[in-house]
Amino acid sequence: MLKEGQRLFSANLGSVFIGLNAALMQGFSIARFADVLVDSGYTTSPKSSWDRYSKTAWAISDWYRFDLRDPKGQARQSVYRVRCMHTCARHKSSRLFDSAKQEGMAVSQYDLAEVQMGFSSICLALLKDELNAPELSTADKEAMIHCWRFIGHHLGIKEQFNTCRSLKEATAMMEEYMVWTPRRLETCRDTTYDLQRLCCEGFGVFTGAGKNAFQGFLTALQKSSWADVNYVKEKPLEGVTETVRWGLKRSGSSTVNEGMSAAIIHIRETAQKDPVHYSRMLRINSAVSQFMDHVFWPTWSYGYVALTHEPLAPELCNADYAWQFEF
Repeated sequence: MLKEGQRLFSANLGSVFIGLNAALMQGFSIARFADVLVDSGYTTSPKSSWDRYSKTAWAISDWYRFDLRDPKGQARQSVYRVRCMHTCARHKSSRLFDSAKQEGMAVSQYDLAEVQMGFSSICLALLKDELNAPELSTADKEAMIHCWRFIGHHLGIKEQFNTCRSLKEATAMMEEYMVWTPRRLETCRDTTYDLQRLCCEGFGVFTGAGKNAFQGFLTALQKSSWADVNYVKEKPLEGVTETVRWGLKRSGSSTVNEGMSAAIIHIRETAQKDPVHYSRMLRINSAVSQFMDHVFWPTWSYGYVALTHEPLAPELCNADYAWQFEF
């Protein structure tokens, strides 16, 4: 079942990574999660944000692609490295929570269980509800949930706190937990907005898509099957959110999934085997992102506004009227 869960995650790697990105962006609204990430240096700069999240992405791709049953294999050793990083973060961020007020400890079993839920049951729900990915069978979902039960165990999650003991339990816990999504979005701390801003900047620059694309992605996620709360502070140019939302509804297709999967594996292997070429790739993407944010997205936004907005009344079209487009 573990091997089948890995195979299914690998076969849907492109769509899964889009779902994980969505879970991450929304997950910043969890105050305990956001405070620890900021304290751990995730908002130092766009580059540091990209480096840290990309390393997490490469680790997850390894967990899906290599044998998790081999204690000395690449996948299991990667799991153990992440567990060590959690231990370091727990000690470093211990001052953030007051035990006298029963606030618990940083990176607790509860915190780990929240993240595990985001990577497993919530991610699977996003594939179906937001990306329109093909419906997975019950057996497929059981295998994928079991895969995260195994990963969670080796990350140090005790069995009584493991959210992936079964598909039935995972689904029930997710449905109960996600009821609180609107409340989390309405009560975000400054750390949430700092993480989202640096994530949009870092991902936008180093993927080449531009900051506007990820701001549109984040804004599009405000409306989902779990919430409809306009809480995002920094919004993209007009029309970008609508474009990204249109793309999300088609990103679960086999064509997009296969293309994204191939790109993810290629970038992962390049980063691992040829760091010089990887650095050159990031520099090229950075230059492309400048074009996207300063030329492509403003032009796209201008066209969107021109096509979708009502024209001005004739009496307003005179020399005293100033046209203003906020690019």
